Amino acid sequence: MNDGHVDADTAEEYTHDPARVDVLAQLVDAACEGVEHVHEVGRRIGNLAADRQADPDPHAVRALTSTFHYMLSAERLGSAQPGASLSQLDDEQSLYPPALKATGDQVRALWLDLAAAVTHPIALARCHDIVFTLRLGGRNSRDHAETAARSYLSCLGGSLRSREQSHGLLRALTITRSVGLSDLEAELTAVILDKAEEVVSARDDPHAALPLLDAILVRRRKNDGAPDPRAVALLDTALGAYPQPHLVSETATVVRARLSADQTMVEKANRAEIAAFIAQADAQTDGMTIRYSLSQAASLARKFGVQDLERDATARLQKAPPPEWATISGDWFSPPQHWVATFMRPYRYAPTWQDALKAWLATGAPSGSYDVNKKTAQATFGNSVFLRLATRISFGHNDLPKKVSTSDEDALAADLVDIESLEMSMRGDLLARGLDLIAYRFGIPNQDELTDFLASSECRPQWAAVLATAFRLYWVREFTASAHLAVPKVEAAARALLLELNEPVYRAYVGDSIGQFGGLGVLLEPLVENHFDQDWARFLRSFLLSDGKNVRNNIAHGFTDDVDGRTAALALRAAAVLIIITSTETAERDRATAISALEHPTGRPPRLSLLQRVRRAVHAAGPSTPQDANYAART
Repeated sequence: MNDGHVDADTAEEYTHDPARVDVLAQLVDAACEGVEHVHEVGRRIGNLAADRQADPDPHAVRALTSTFHYMLSAERLGSAQPGASLSQLDDEQSLYPPALKATGDQVRALWLDLAAAVTHPIALARCHDIVFTLRLGGRNSRDHAETAARSYLSCLGGSLRSREQSHGLLRALTITRSVGLSDLEAELTAVILDKAEEVVSARDDPHAALPLLDAILVRRRKNDGAPDPRAVALLDTALGAYPQPHLVSETATVVRARLSADQTMVEKANRAEIAAFIAQADAQTDGMTIRYSLSQAASLARKFGVQDLERDATARLQKAPPPEWATISGDWFSPPQHWVATFMRPYRYAPTWQDALKAWLATGAPSGSYDVNKKTAQATFGNSVFLRLATRISFGHNDLPKKVSTSDEDALAADLVDIESLEMSMRGDLLARGLDLIAYRFGIPNQDELTDFLASSECRPQWAAVLATAFRLYWVREFTASAHLAVPKVEAAARALLLELNEPVYRAYVGDSIGQFGGLGVLLEPLVENHFDQDWARFLRSFLLSDGKNVRNNIAHGFTDDVDGRTAALALRAAAVLIIITSTETAERDRATAISALEHPTGRPPRLSLLQRVRRAVHAAGPSTPQDANYAART
């Protein structure tokens, strides 16, 4: 049995024979009888051809099959030009059916002759629509448009499902408007309103009604009169007919796009959309669903300025039951032991704490390579249907939703942050172990010695002192205090570097507003424009800002009460990378020197002699010292 599916290039093998058109037309008309979906016609053509004794040319059957696999697609609700079009019109990536504009002359000749031979309304609509769309009829293009539109109209009340009939009417209206058939447009408008009323009254498929009302209510000219009152009334009815939040949202979208002058109607639609999400929350028992619904309601209420519903939704959200979190863990996140050993080598063999800390300050961005992470995220996202379809909700403190990502761009950005977060988790552990080993081997350096060591890079002495204090707080296990001291200096150092480059980052006051510098998120962009290493810029963004872990805001607003050693080590690394490359307030560096510091924030890698490379290889292969074994047992 033929399922109607064909290879992408089989239709192009067809050679048109006008003498066989009547036979093919009879096959198509028979296949159109009683179908509920137009694409069923293609499958039935293959089945009917296989059942008949005198089979038509198989290439002709395949060409006919592909004819009915083009789909009518309604434009997005609220778009500038609502209507419907034949899909795969000009899509180079479409393999089956091939893009209409990519079809060959032989298949086009078949469509032109078939349009004059078929009799079933479904076949007439499809064939004349294709002929009109591709302008195959020459001067008769307008006639083909009218025949296609009237054929779609004739499908009304037939076997096709309600949405298919609706999309046919929408396509007929689109064609009619495009060629200026005003009498037919008036006739279609009346039929469309009847169809929409039938659907809405029966609480039938809303997508068989909303696109029709959207197209009827669009203002096509500046001098258009008042909106059709019947269409407005039906849209009003639809707001209450479909209580599901996503359907209320779609209906409200049409109201806001087409009836923007009617503020009473717009406010009613806004409130209905917000209330739908609140009602959905009330009907649920799952904490995640409740919080998502209330978050959407509060967000919409804030957007539309509905203050009473915003207060109501926010109060409900704050008291909503917490979601049940599941933690997924696995050994596949653990770094290889040889990698750990390589990373820890400088802290095990450095002769002084200064050498060990110098090695720690020379480590790369904890989030890893931006280019590698980006390619990994793109590959993962491209190979996962689930990631492309899923809605991602990010939660902040107190288990309150902070962002909903639905677009591919948002989802890809979130995947990138997830990959960077895994890198930060592993590298943060290693950075913490490195600091622990320094203190274990050498003790905690005193404040003055540590400040002098950090200031030896010619950075600002007062910031070197703050950074030294933050390190010492880490070593006495006061991780929270260490992070609270280090994190604010990241933004201060970024601002100082940009001022040194004389970048215009200060926002002058306007009216009653206060003149001020932008936050870290604003400062990172001009840093990158001045050649700041992209890997480090991504680390600072993903670790400190709301794009990722949001550590900066969490600390600034008092949400972080208990910082672990890994987070404290990452905070120290974030502060150190910028503080170390600042200059004293009295120093004057030329622009090239400052930009070079941004480009290589941890310094250029030194050239090692052959003897140094041999010694490193020996250390890497050699056994650990007893002192290292004692440290490993402690940690």
